[in-house]
Amino acid sequence: MEPMIADDLCLCSNFVCKNHDLEKKGESLPLQDGNNKESTTSSAASIPSSGRLTLEQLIKYECMHGHELVGYHSLDSAKIRKIIANRLSAQRCRNKKVQHLREMEKKVNDLQVIVSLLYPEIEHYKEKQNVLMVQNSLLHQSLNSFTRKSELLKVEIEAMQVEAYRLRELYEAQKKQEKFIGKEEEEVPQDMWGMTDQHWSSI
Repeated sequence: MEPMIADDLCLCSNFVCKNHDLEKKGESLPLQDGNNKESTTSSAASIPSSGRLTLEQLIKYECMHGHELVGYHSLDSAKIRKIIANRLSAQRCRNKKVQHLREMEKKVNDLQVIVSLLYPEIEHYKEKQNVLMVQNSLLHQSLNSFTRKSELLKVEIEAMQVEAYRLRELYEAQKKQEKFIGKEEEEVPQDMWGMTDQHWSSI
């Protein structure tokens, strides 16, 4: 049998008992000693908050003290144990929900503290982001300006290459023409000299 928390057992016992004699007299459910033996004293000692009892001990306690279970006269012990176990299970479920709610509230408070601590840092990074965005915009403008200048320089370079090619062709043509003219000038005086000698010899 699963051990139960003593506070839960007391709540369930008070629920099923006809009167609350134990509460009025300051008594509570008995605990087992170190040798796992049940206490047989007529008046039970008070249960510490850390005490644990089993379902069987709760049933024996009800029988020993002669408490009349309200509305359960015709029920056997098995059904009574089942009813008490269900009540205890519901009580434990409620306690777990309360504990879970408290843990969630604590987490929320912790997160709120963290957010309050991080908020100034977030604002600082937002300002830094704005400065970086302005710098980025200026860099984009400079990049666009350099891109336009680069395109203009490419056009000028292409035009200069075409002009250089044209001048080179013109230079080659002029050079060939000068060579051709030079050859003609060299041939003309020789002919004229030969004609002169022939003329003088005939005379």
